[in-house]
Amino acid sequence: EEEEEEKMSPVSPSRQDNIQKLLQQSGISAISTIEFRKNHSELFWNLAWHFSNLRLPLHFLQDCFETTKEINSPSIDELI
Repeated sequence: EEEEEEKMSPVSPSRQDNIQKLLQQSGISAISTIEFRKNHSELFWNLAWHFSNLRLPLHFLQDCFETTKEINSPSIDELI
């Protein structure tokens, strides 16, 4: 069963500060873990959505899933 996550604005100052601090402290690996996806699912899925919406590479998110079956989804081009 899929969970519906609340979408947040990409310019939300408090969220942006949290992401910035997290990335400064731990680098991209901080948001590239299964634990981050599970513990901060709203933030994770919003980041993934914004990256996808901007057509930025998402390959660094592959480590956030236990199996490739979890990450198989239509490409953004198929959804438009």
